[in-house]
Amino acid sequence: MAPGGALTIDFTSSERGGLVRVSLVERGQVVVQAPAGAATFTTDAERLTIEGHGAVDTFAIAIPRDARRVKLEAAGTRLLLAERGRVTASAAPDSVGDYLLSLPAAGAK
Repeated sequence: MAPGGALTIDFTSSERGGLVRVSLVERGQVVVQAPAGAATFTTDAERLTIEGHGAVDTFAIAIPRDARRVKLEAAGTRLLLAERGRVTASAAPDSVGDYLLSLPAAGAK
């Protein structure tokens, strides 16, 4: 996704204990990485849906600082909102500025 648009990244199923590491990067596009076979990715207009395959895994997401709006949700809960470099998240950034977010189990609220 180019940084000028809006994007919602939605984890539709996950195991408790799964993690997402979110990094802000200087340029490029939103990039989502997962271990091989860990998830199925489906795209729609301004939406990326990630269906976990039951394993406890760590996903990596890179968001350009100049992205207009990127929202990360899991199990109906907003985990992170990034708007042009300003971030609101369910966890504080670590020492290098990345956000390590816990994925709630599917059906948890």
